[in-house]
Amino acid sequence: MGLTESTATRLLALNSLDVLPNSAVSVEGTQVGLVWSGQRVAVLAPSGSQVLSGFEGESSATGDRTLLLGPTRPANLDALRELRPWMRPRPLGTRMSAAFGVTERLTGENAQGIYDHLQERLASPEYAPRALFETFGVEVLCTTDAATDTLEHHATLRAEGWGGRVRPTFRPDAVTDLSTAGWRHNIDLLSQASGIDVVDYRSFLEALQERRYFFKEMGAVATDHSATTPHTERLSETEVQGIFARALSGESSSEDAARFTANMLVEMAGMSAEDGLVMQLHAGSLRNHNTVVHRRFGLDSGADIPIVADWTRGLRAILDERGNDPRFRLVVFGLDEAAYPREIAPLAGHYPALLLGAPWWWFFDSSLGMRRYLDAVIETAGLYNTAGFNDDTRAFASMPPATTCGGA
Repeated sequence: MGLTESTATRLLALNSLDVLPNSAVSVEGTQVGLVWSGQRVAVLAPSGSQVLSGFEGESSATGDRTLLLGPTRPANLDALRELRPWMRPRPLGTRMSAAFGVTERLTGENAQGIYDHLQERLASPEYAPRALFETFGVEVLCTTDAATDTLEHHATLRAEGWGGRVRPTFRPDAVTDLSTAGWRHNIDLLSQASGIDVVDYRSFLEALQERRYFFKEMGAVATDHSATTPHTERLSETEVQGIFARALSGESSSEDAARFTANMLVEMAGMSAEDGLVMQLHAGSLRNHNTVVHRRFGLDSGADIPIVADWTRGLRAILDERGNDPRFRLVVFGLDEAAYPREIAPLAGHYPALLLGAPWWWFFDSSLGMRRYLDAVIETAGLYNTAGFNDDTRAFASMPPATTCGGA
């Protein structure tokens, strides 16, 4: 019987290797793990083992065992897959590959050839981003941009006739969330970008309005906001002025930050009613949950975990003010599947301004996730009160298969 993963990690750690947590496994007396520094593969096997013959790298003796350190090259990854059948690639579908002229199923034998083929295609003019835009039939692509962004690349696209097809989206989280790292510096950038000296809450709102007008002039049709919970609250002028003043002096608390975000969501809704930008809200997710990954790779590295959130009470303040306003549209997205049929669908079925954002966000971006969503909400909310298909992809080439899954 093989050793446990923790035992494998300890064995590799004995050799002063910074092994990636949970990457080390033990297979028939051989320990394998990924090493942080240099992005290397570590293999610890009995001396003379045939397993070592498949790996490329530097070897050293440690007792009756041999430690091999090698780069994460295709040859080493192939050798890893040969250790156990469950490590070998399994085809999950061919739609994305078909867009690149690949129709055969992926196997260990043809993987390198397919990789070389894709590299060749991506280097050709027919697979440049603008060419794929036409090939895939993409009508509109919207980027997500900070409130302080100059949008110079969008200006270039507009000058070249692409303004209507590639649009910016106003995302003010870096200045509306007081807990954001570098918030005070972001306020300085907001002053610079808007031309308004932000010295208090009123001037802060004026600067945000100025930036929204600029984004709309550059083709924006929506805003995007992130909050841990969907809590909204209208603070008194005295309360919000005090919180903002404390934030400017570096003395705001976590409670201040939560209440300020709740207030700003209501403020943003009012601005959307005035300027016509559709408001999007992503909530019910604890972001950057994996501290180790966050420290090494930074923000938004994939550890968004669902939390239970009270949408019914949380959205009441914003819906009391704008839920029946014909000028306002709010699209909400969440990660807690249970919340859709229980709270969000009934709210969307009642309030004219509220639409359901499809939950194909992160790991719900799947055909089964879409089916569960449609089964859960259509009867209560109705098809009219959904926002349709919203492809939240970070991978340009994934658009054809994703759209196929969502088109149902």
